[in-house]
Amino acid sequence: MATRNATLDLQAAVAFLATIPRGRWTSYGDVAVAPGRSSRAGQPVAAWLGSKGHLVPHVHRVLNSRGEISDGWKPAGPGLPATPQAVEELLRAEGVRFPDGRADPSQRWRPRDASQRQTREVKTGRVPLAMDRPSRPAHYPLREEEQPLVASVPLNS
Repeated sequence: MATRNATLDLQAAVAFLATIPRGRWTSYGDVAVAPGRSSRAGQPVAAWLGSKGHLVPHVHRVLNSRGEISDGWKPAGPGLPATPQAVEELLRAEGVRFPDGRADPSQRWRPRDASQRQTREVKTGRVPLAMDRPSRPAHYPLREEEQPLVASVPLNS
């Protein structure tokens, strides 16, 4: 259970986000659970992604727990979809289905999915190339202040 002084391991959260394959989505709470926090830490995760999402992979694949794109979606930086409708179009192009206006729950990517994927990769010796690639185009280099996040964020849950 999260305590007042709990922190979110951003490196672990970024590693989890990097495992989300095309055609899948996850929730803010799942991003919190992946590094060992309570799903109630989803709100601080949403705030973190809202300000630094352009620095982490697959931020457009993070939705609320009901599979909805926030009406207040705003890109945190360059290279992200500009509107909630653009997020949905991108997810649809990647294979996510939206029956009844929500992402298909059967396509939700949870921390246990990432663990199973990593276990299979270790057994087979296959490491996904997506984890080695930057999350933005090569022609757009990261400034020093945009280097991948490896710190922690305090959680007030």
